[in-house]
Amino acid sequence: MPRIMATYNRNEMLPERKEALNQWGQYIEALVTSDNIIPFRQAS
Repeated sequence: MPRIMATYNRNEMLPERKEALNQWGQYIEALVTSDNIIPFRQAS
């Protein structure tokens, strides 16, 4: 078991993590730049 764990612990999956973060960033950017944003009114 320790050998299997050492194998997985060494693999940081950097390309997959990079792709996931890029997709997440594109999603957030689409939300922020959307024309479908309604601003909150400031409380009086």
